[in-house]
Amino acid sequence: MKRREFLALLGGAALAAPRAASAQTPGRIYHLGALNPTLPMTDTSPSGMIVIKALAERGYTLGQNLTLDARGAMGDVAKIPSLLGDLKARDVDAIIVIGYRAALAAKSTGIPTVGAFGLGDPVETRLIDSLAHPGGNITGISDVAATLTTKRLSLLKEMSPKLRKVAMLWNKDDLGMTLRYEASAKVAQAIGITVQPLGVREPDDFNEAFTVMNGDLPDAILMVSDSLTTLNRKRVFEFAAAKKLPAIYEYDFLVRDGGLMSYGPDLTESFERAAALVGRIFKGAKPADLPFEQPTRYVRAQSEDGQGHRFGNSANPACARRRSDRMKRREFLALLGGAGVTASSPARAQPAGRVRRIGFMGNSTETLEANLVGPFRKALRDLGYVEGRDIAIEYRWAEGDYERFPALVAELIAARVDVIVTAGTPAAFAVKNATNSIPCVMVAVGDPVGTGLVASLARPGGNLTGLTSIAPDLEGKRLALLREMIPTLSHFAVLWNPANPFHVSAINGVQAAAKALQMKMLLLGVRTSEELDGAFAAMVAERPGALVVLADRVFLHGRDRIMGFAGQQRLPGVYAYRELVEAGGLMSYGPNYAEMHASAATYVDKIFKGAKPADLPIEQPIKFELVINLRAAKVLGIEVSPTLLATADELME
Repeated sequence: MKRREFLALLGGAALAAPRAASAQTPGRIYHLGALNPTLPMTDTSPSGMIVIKALAERGYTLGQNLTLDARGAMGDVAKIPSLLGDLKARDVDAIIVIGYRAALAAKSTGIPTVGAFGLGDPVETRLIDSLAHPGGNITGISDVAATLTTKRLSLLKEMSPKLRKVAMLWNKDDLGMTLRYEASAKVAQAIGITVQPLGVREPDDFNEAFTVMNGDLPDAILMVSDSLTTLNRKRVFEFAAAKKLPAIYEYDFLVRDGGLMSYGPDLTESFERAAALVGRIFKGAKPADLPFEQPTRYVRAQSEDGQGHRFGNSANPACARRRSDRMKRREFLALLGGAGVTASSPARAQPAGRVRRIGFMGNSTETLEANLVGPFRKALRDLGYVEGRDIAIEYRWAEGDYERFPALVAELIAARVDVIVTAGTPAAFAVKNATNSIPCVMVAVGDPVGTGLVASLARPGGNLTGLTSIAPDLEGKRLALLREMIPTLSHFAVLWNPANPFHVSAINGVQAAAKALQMKMLLLGVRTSEELDGAFAAMVAERPGALVVLADRVFLHGRDRIMGFAGQQRLPGVYAYRELVEAGGLMSYGPNYAEMHASAATYVDKIFKGAKPADLPIEQPIKFELVINLRAAKVLGIEVSPTLLATADELME
């Protein structure tokens, strides 16, 4: 990609477009300004075309009732104030800006301003009062880097498994980027990665940064993007190539220009949503009342050969491929509710202007836990909380890998959440080990007293409270149901997780029940999804007559694989989660986990109203549900007894 073409992606390859007033229809003409630290974002630039198209869909057509005045600082940020003065003199109705520097300068003009990307945390930098109620003349899209650092570091570890030290390159004169660096550095340090700080202020400083790295070579490079680092990107590409260092960037256009890989917000979506905010301003909305939005689509890009610039990769845009680490905006809002969407109902739960941040740390993925997130969010709405006005939910997903919990907790701490909600004993321990000040609401933990999470159920002490899924002889009850379903059963396998502290004691319950029923047991410890294949091989060799799967989110995450294996082997089983029955399993017995997540919202509400977790008793389930899959029973040739049919809370046909 040529330098001019690259800068066009950030702002425009052409010069500023004329107003073309003669082509406009009678009526009001809306004047839009655009300011980019590099080249101007004109109607012929990639970003400009996205904005113009999105505005046309809202009834604002360039050359008819819309004009565009684009300005670019050409990399000289000292020009930004005068360029803004020029736009103000032209009496623009709104401005789209890129980057913290441009947004900060626009703040003093009073012109309604929309930040498209590169603003970092606008609250931390004091650009605005709060995400829900910005309170000034600026709104837009916030792409806080700290929330993405763990993903970027994990990608670097895929390239360099022995990653121990990462060089972070950022512009020290840009407050927004400095705060992004600091938050990212905290996350890296929390997961045991040493940070080599390389702050720069001008192009000559890059030589000093390269000298430092030559003397103390890092394992990888992470570059925080602003106009300075972006304009000097080729030098970073070439240094990384010469030293054979993996490097990751924040935006996919840097990969198209020769970088190795990137992970960050989808800029197409960012500009589309920026245009939508401009459209609302044109209709009379004030930026002070338009909540700041956060990206809902993220893109992973990597050079076609996996090596990037260092092995002669061209700058052809086709050489960067975008991975599937993204969600369509419609799907995201349907699942999470959209932190930037305003609601019509009046706030009842808390004072206006105070947005509480809830960290939700899931064990699996957003898709696999949608049935749990939904009830939690609905319960919050029923309590009077409106997402985007009263609360913002920060989601983190372990994707079935418990080793990710410390890093995910570190991200949530860096995001300054007011409370953390999570499920399962391992996740709860990760929070307990990371902070004793941020309240944590646990859902479906095992034995919180026996495992040492809390002092007692009645008075937990510390910063953890919530709901436990344990009950006396629960594992024995499941095994008894399995024997009732299959009276001749004498040999069964158990999937359990040795990394789950509760399972160590839960296995004792299974062993006691098996001894009482005179059944042989095959214990199969599985710590990660990758270890499932070994368990499957052991079952093929031992040929048990049934399968018992304990409550653990590794198994919930891997339910399709487990049920696929059970189906192939015609292996009946009893499970802790109904989701495994929905995936084809025979039956489940346990508490209603969706209802438990809804109840977690009540704890969050109490904490927001001043209650301390130490004084909130931990609840135990009062009802357990038996779910039987009649279709699976038929396939397995099992005739379900009348007693079980009458006892079941739900029969799936």
